[in-house]
Amino acid sequence: MSAQVSIHAPRPTWSTAIWRSLLYLVLFLLATLALALPVGIGYFAFRALQGIELREITLHLEDALLYLNAFVAAGQFLIALALSVTWMRLLDRHGSLAELGLQWPGRSAPLSLLLGMGMAVLAAGLAAALGRFGVTGWAWEAESLADVLLVDLPGFAPLLLFMVLTDELIFRGYIRWEFADMERIAPIASAVLYGVYRVVTWRLWSDTGVQDVQTLMMVGLNGVAAGLALVWAWQSGKSLWTPFGLHLGWVLATGLLFSLPVGGKTVEGLLLTRISDGLLTGGMAGPESGAIGLVIWLAIGGLFGALERRSPGK
Repeated sequence: MSAQVSIHAPRPTWSTAIWRSLLYLVLFLLATLALALPVGIGYFAFRALQGIELREITLHLEDALLYLNAFVAAGQFLIALALSVTWMRLLDRHGSLAELGLQWPGRSAPLSLLLGMGMAVLAAGLAAALGRFGVTGWAWEAESLADVLLVDLPGFAPLLLFMVLTDELIFRGYIRWEFADMERIAPIASAVLYGVYRVVTWRLWSDTGVQDVQTLMMVGLNGVAAGLALVWAWQSGKSLWTPFGLHLGWVLATGLLFSLPVGGKTVEGLLLTRISDGLLTGGMAGPESGAIGLVIWLAIGGLFGALERRSPGK
């Protein structure tokens, strides 16, 4: 009887996994720029061809940029999906999207969504207790209810949704999978790359106007802490929907409820709020660059890390 020979390529070493992941991220960022620039230029050209003067175009630019950003965010998700399929099929020759953990995990996904929202509420509550955050009213007290319900929320909701989908597909999906056979390295590698990615994208696309060294360092540290928590959330249930729910809950409550920046993007949500500058809160850069957010993500990471170590087979 002849011996069976596996046609599968061997799983990569850590050095191979790193260069593949870095090349993936570089191509993703380049493709995003290739998408965003024509979209922006095309919008101005289209409005100019309609006979609208530049001054009139810029008067309504804020709302237009919101929907253009949402469109680009949807395009980013499709780019990440295409890159993931290409990398898994061509470089490893045996990978499939099913290995990323796309199966529904049951109640852990909605529970993680609620947990993520609770984390954002806790961050706001701690900042308020220290006198550095407060709610001053409802959004429709500053603009019309129609603008809130028909412009702001329908624009920001898909923007945030696709931001989270893209992050999870790339980092807790593909990059975690790339290091899957290196159990001790996988969480750290995924988290560190996520922290670096957050700093790079903040520098490229943040509209908060905050780009100082302290903010960028805190953005990176928060990214690493969140990356560890989210990858351990994946490992605790072996499903991409668990970290997705946790991440989405944090983003929705932070942005759509408290109107605080998310991922370097200013968000107009349901509440009018004030926040003091400083290391604790992150100030106008949002809780993702503050010490309070960092501590909360580290605590949640410890929780999911403990759950992962107690899972069957450990």
